[in-house]
Amino acid sequence: MSELSEQASDKQNPEQKNSTHYRHLVFIGRFQPFHCGHKAVIDEALKRSDEVIMLIGSANLPRSLRNPFSVAERAAMIKGAYSAEDAARIHCVGLDDALYNDKSVTGDLQTDIGLIGHSKDSSSYYLSLFPNWASVSVPNYHNLSATPIRDSYLMGATPTPERTPESTRSVLDAFKKTDDYHQLHEEADFIDKYKKQRQYAPYPPTF
Repeated sequence: MSELSEQASDKQNPEQKNSTHYRHLVFIGRFQPFHCGHKAVIDEALKRSDEVIMLIGSANLPRSLRNPFSVAERAAMIKGAYSAEDAARIHCVGLDDALYNDKSVTGDLQTDIGLIGHSKDSSSYYLSLFPNWASVSVPNYHNLSATPIRDSYLMGATPTPERTPESTRSVLDAFKKTDDYHQLHEEADFIDKYKKQRQYAPYPPTF
């Protein structure tokens, strides 16, 4: 191939990559909770693949301020955001944190499967974890992050429709009535008050 032909081929690669259709696209995350930014990634995955596999992280951990929701609750948030037809193409699988670096997760799959995620947040780490798989990068949707949504919810706030799908709000409303929520709420409130009391201390509190 001549140098000119190689240059022309290189120019076509980005467009070809953006038009690739996969049998499976894999989206890895904790989804604590599932928000509209996550949904934007799945929306793109449904356009670009036959099936979407959601690997839901921190599946092996007890409830905590960082991981308050179970795999079943997060799967309900995810699949509940879609029609029955689209939800049937979305497969939610719990993933233990210890397995993120396990090569057995990748298996021998090298074709017709890809990883999808945001290009400039924590999910970009997962895009680089599996070099044998193609990667599909989706722009971050309105710079949404689950952390402030989760933190404010555990302090008693209700997430807004601009940030969370109705399915997520439904799960959160139900969880708010449980003893588990009240325990986490009390813990979050205690830590918040302690931080405010110590905000002028020479050394900030560490948790």
